[in-house]
Amino acid sequence: KRVPMLTTITGHAIEIDAAPSPSLMLYCWRAFEADPLRSMLLADTTAFVSAQHFLNAVGTSIVPFLACVDGKPAALAWLYDIAMLPPKMTPLSAFVAVYVLPAFRGEHLVRQCAEAFLDQVRKYGTAHLWAEVRCDNLPSQYALRACGFEKVATVPSWKRYAGAWQDMKLYHLPLAYIAETS
Repeated sequence: KRVPMLTTITGHAIEIDAAPSPSLMLYCWRAFEADPLRSMLLADTTAFVSAQHFLNAVGTSIVPFLACVDGKPAALAWLYDIAMLPPKMTPLSAFVAVYVLPAFRGEHLVRQCAEAFLDQVRKYGTAHLWAEVRCDNLPSQYALRACGFEKVATVPSWKRYAGAWQDMKLYHLPLAYIAETS
């Protein structure tokens, strides 16, 4: 069930679905597979090479979220490489990946979607959120900084995109600290 997380100053209603249906995730992934920028957005080394691989990982190695803008799917985000803290297996740390559907790029809604997404992730008790971004992906770097992420390192030849090794920037956001000061 989608719960409205915020309404932006531009008048767009942003909703985060913390348990998107397989059909909605499949819709987003098919848009991703048809995206001409796919090879620039998805590392060659990723485990999610198809919609079925992505859907099979739900609940085992990824936690998906869907951002809807004015009731339409706009962005798919997922947590991966989740580090759990025993004994209750609380998510301590995770990486985040975000895919914005082509129809919503350039709409200046990425920050609002990300803020709503972060509000939802905080509810899981996650203390640290990480993101890795190619050095030439300036829009994603800007969006991460706008959401409070800080660059902690540049890692040379970290992942392969479109057949070439790419340097990556590693970003960190301490969610527990932000939750305490909000």
